[in-house]
Amino acid sequence: MKGLRKGVVLLTILVVIIINVLSTECRNPVLHRVGGGRFSWNPKSNLTDWSIHEQFYVGDWLYFGFDKRIYNVLEVNEMSYENC
Repeated sequence: MKGLRKGVVLLTILVVIIINVLSTECRNPVLHRVGGGRFSWNPKSNLTDWSIHEQFYVGDWLYFGFDKRIYNVLEVNEMSYENC
């Protein structure tokens, strides 16, 4: 009787795992151009409005496109960031 009960418990656990695996949404990562088009980002972009229409999943990429003639990207330390 104990052996049958153990088998039922293991079968139940296996079924739950299979259901979870099959119900998980699988898809390829998506590149999101932040703000819209090729040169999508600028300081005046309303990113809240843009993000309302986007769905993000683990593994997706965020691309901040900008015109290098107008803007630049600098890596700063914490102190420089706080003083900005």
